Amino acid sequence: MSDQTAKGPFGISQSSKRAWRNPWVLGWIAMVALVFSINAFMVSQAFVTSPGLVNEQYYDKGENYHQTIAKRQLVASLGWDVSLDKPARPTLGKTSTYRLVAVDAAGQPLKADSVTLFAYRPADQRADFKVAFVEEGPGRFRADVDFPLKGIWDLVVQMSAQGHDYEIPERTKVHD
Repeated sequence: MSDQTAKGPFGISQSSKRAWRNPWVLGWIAMVALVFSINAFMVSQAFVTSPGLVNEQYYDKGENYHQTIAKRQLVASLGWDVSLDKPARPTLGKTSTYRLVAVDAAGQPLKADSVTLFAYRPADQRADFKVAFVEEGPGRFRADVDFPLKGIWDLVVQMSAQGHDYEIPERTKVHD
C-alpha cells in the first residue's frame, strides 16, 4: 500500500505530524467555526426581532398572567370583528392616519369607551407616546400620528368597550 493511499485525499491522516493535515484538528476548528457562526446569527436575530420593551409593572403582569389570558379568551368568544387600517409606508415628517372599525357579533357598530394607539420605540423609551383615536362615526375611529423618529416602532391599539379591553399589536417601520 502506498503512502499516498494511506493518507487519503489531500494528504489528511491521523498519523500526520502537521496539524493542518490531522482530521482531529480540522474537526475542532470546524466545530469552533460553527459555534461562532451560530452565535453571530443569534445575535443578529436578537437585534432584528426583539422589541426590547420592558414593562414597568412586569411583576404585577406576571402575577396576573392567567387572568390576562382568561380575559383575552373571553373577548375572543364575544365574536367582535375589529380591523385596523394602517398606512402602507409611514413617513417621517408626514402625518400617518390609522383607522379602526369595530363591530360586534351581530354586525352592529361597537360603542367604545376609549381607543388609544400606544407607540413604543424599541431603541429609546423616551420617544414612546400615545395618541387617542377620535370617533368618525358609529364603530369607526381615526388617529393621526406623527412619528418623531424614523425606524422600527411597536404599536398597540387598545380599545375599551362594554367593560372589555381589546388589543391589536403591530410593528411598523417609519421611513425618511
